[in-house]
Amino acid sequence: MVFEYWDIFSALSNASYSPVNLYAATKQAFESIAQYYIDTEKIKFCTLMLSDTFGPDDIRPKIFNLWKRISETGESIDMSLGEQLIDVTYIEDVIAAFVRLLELLSDEVPCITNGAQYGVCAIRRYTLRELSQIYESVLHVKLNINWGRRAYREREVMIPWENATLIPGWHPLYSIESALEKTFIR
Repeated sequence: MVFEYWDIFSALSNASYSPVNLYAATKQAFESIAQYYIDTEKIKFCTLMLSDTFGPDDIRPKIFNLWKRISETGESIDMSLGEQLIDVTYIEDVIAAFVRLLELLSDEVPCITNGAQYGVCAIRRYTLRELSQIYESVLHVKLNINWGRRAYREREVMIPWENATLIPGWHPLYSIESALEKTFIR
C-alpha cells in the first residue's frame, strides 16, 4: 500500500488520523482491509508513506513542472504565502525504497514488522518559498511568483506527516539540489 504524506491533515490537534480528502480516506480503508488478511491469511504487507515525488520525464502538473513552464515562458503564477513545508523525494530514492522493502519482505527471517508503516522522505524539508529559491539557484532561472495572491486551500497540509520510521537499510541519497540537476539539466 502506498500513501503520500499530504494525505493526512494534521490541523486537528486531537486527531491521530484525519484524511485530507476522500481519496486519502480510501487508502486508509484499504489498509484496514489489508490488516484483516494479514491476520487471517498470513500475507506479508507493509504501507509505504511517500512524500511528494519528482524526477525526469514526470509530466504531472506538480510544482517543479509549473515552475519550469513559467521560467521558460516568462509568465507569472499566483501562489499562497509559501509557508507550508514541502517534503519532496527524488524518484531514484523512491525506487530504492521499494526495492529495499521487497528485499526485506522476501527474506526468510523477517526483520520488519508485518503490517508496519514505513516512510519514504527527503533528506530535508523546505518551505515552498525556500524551495523556489533553491530551484532558481540550481537552475539559474528567475521565477515570477506572486506570493500571497492565492489563499491556502481548505485543509492545506502545512506540515507533512512526521516521525516516519524509515525502511531498515534505506535512506535518501539525493539532496534537492542534485535531484533538480538530474531532473532538469541533461
